[in-house]
Formats: sequence, C-alpha cells, structure tokens
Amino acid sequence: MSFTTKANVLQMNETFISDVGSSYHFLFVGNYNHKRKIVNYSNNITHTFENFEETKTFLTKATTKSLPDIIIIDLPLNFFELNAFKQWINKNILATIPIIYNEGALNRLEIRNLFHLKLIDDVIKNVYDLELLGYKSNFFKSLNSQSFADTGKIKSRGKSLTSFLR
Repeated sequence: MSFTTKANVLQMNETFISDVGSSYHFLFVGNYNHKRKIVNYSNNITHTFENFEETKTFLTKATTKSLPDIIIIDLPLNFFELNAFKQWINKNILATIPIIYNEGALNRLEIRNLFHLKLIDDVIKNVYDLELLGYKSNFFKSLNSQSFADTGKIKSRGKSLTSFLR
C-alpha cells in the first residue's frame, strides 16, 4: 500500500518549485488577435490557434518532445466541440496534456459541469500569466508522475493479493 508521507510531499514541492523558471510550451486555443498580446519571456514557446481543428492539425504533426505542457482554451463554451476535442486527444495523443479553461469564458454551472465530466483540468482567471501557467505545468507534471507511480504500485499489489487469495 502506498502512503503519501510528509517527506514525499516536501520532495514533490521541491521538484515543483525548482522546475519553475524552466521553459514551457503553451498552446492557446481562441481568438487572441484582439486581446492583449501574449508575451514570450525566457525560453517559453507559445502557439495560438483560433479553433480546435487547427489545434488538432498541429498536434497531429507534433512529436513527443514538441507536445505542449498545457492547452489553454479561451473560447465561448461549445460543449460538443470541447467533448470531441477531449476524446480526440485521449484517442490520438499518448501523453497527458492538462487542459485549462479561461474562467471569463464560462459561468459557474459550466465550470461545475466541465469538472464533473472531466473535460478540463483547471480554470484560471488570467490565461495570459505565463509564470502562473509555468507553476500550473509543474503542478500537473508532479501530479501525473505521482499518479503514474501510485497506479503501478496498486497494480502490482493487486496481482500479489490475487495470487495470495488463490
């Protein structure tokens, strides 16, 4: 059985904090031409696309190393398009890419439904704050690596428990 100890949490936080300042790859979906220009600083890479179809075209051509750390969506909610996009990612992309939605594009009920249906990973107010997105990226990387490690432990433990019961 795997327990998260205080030492494990501190180690995850140290990794999380030490990675901040690294370069990130952000993918923005929305009409960013009329909004405040997204500023690249440090070695961050940003790509902007106006819709999900353009985004899928880009992701289809991406290599494992060129996949974005986070996908940020700033579009009025179209549930069917977002659902189709999420299903496409789950089917075609072999990596977990967190999806963050701009809070200003959603109402409370939409936010609750999107979390309930697991179509998004987070909602933030300022989708233009690349430093905040860097923190979010590190958080999701730590969370995904911890989940992956725990999943492996659960599977291996489940096998040994099954053999023990036989």
